[in-house]
Amino acid sequence: MFASLLQTNWNPHSRHTFLYWVNAMTDSGRTTVHQIIQLEQLTTREYVYNPNLVIKRQSTESRMNNEQYYLGDLTHEQRQRVLYLAQRIPFNPWSQVNGCQVWLRDLLQCMLNEHIITQAVFNWVCQDIPLYERQPEH
Repeated sequence: MFASLLQTNWNPHSRHTFLYWVNAMTDSGRTTVHQIIQLEQLTTREYVYNPNLVIKRQSTESRMNNEQYYLGDLTHEQRQRVLYLAQRIPFNPWSQVNGCQVWLRDLLQCMLNEHIITQAVFNWVCQDIPLYERQPEH
């Protein structure tokens, strides 16, 4: 399982973050098919968690152009638990302060609490991306 981010511009608050794992390899290993857990953007200011599984084909070029954080190898049961937890992370799609980075941090915290990831992995990802802590809504 990996945490990833896409840099859409040089504003660090605009980074889109998500979790994914490899479901299949195609083209003799040159392309991987990932299962993605993310918030999807509906409008320029509104996101929503999509409970439907998102399967996306990702090329080597795409992997090279985005930062990747290895979280560990998960069993099928652990991946199912992550999907369950992701659906239960509170998220206000109209929030101006708690975006997808906060949502991902909350999900990683749940994964840490359930011993799916280690404290060291949690600290590394949250500090390096960075993933912000939840703030009161204005």
